[in-house]
Amino acid sequence: MKQAAQGFTLMEVLVALLIFAVTSAAIVKGTAVPLKAQERLEQKTLASWIASNELVMLSVEEQLPPAGVVKKEVSFADRQWRVTRTVKIPAEKRLREVTMDVAFLAGGGLNEVPVFSLIGFLGEP
Repeated sequence: MKQAAQGFTLMEVLVALLIFAVTSAAIVKGTAVPLKAQERLEQKTLASWIASNELVMLSVEEQLPPAGVVKKEVSFADRQWRVTRTVKIPAEKRLREVTMDVAFLAGGGLNEVPVFSLIGFLGEP
């Protein structure tokens, strides 16, 4: 009497592998979206701190900043950021409208889209 072969056929193994691959892809895709959202939220939070810090540093200076645009790079939380400060003089000459745009410099600064913008007003000290 011949003993029957035991184990799985090649077709059964391939079907099982296909099911595993499809399931794994769905799980990875499902977890990638919340991770990307969490990363974006972290960038916005850090950028808001940078913008607030820059505005406070301007407010403690003895003179109002001149009108114009100033760009500078800042290192914060082990990351590089570009702060673009735009100062406008409104109708009331004793005030300054200051806009702080903060961009995350990923990939050498090629994708410099502001992550956060803050608008504030400064008065004469």
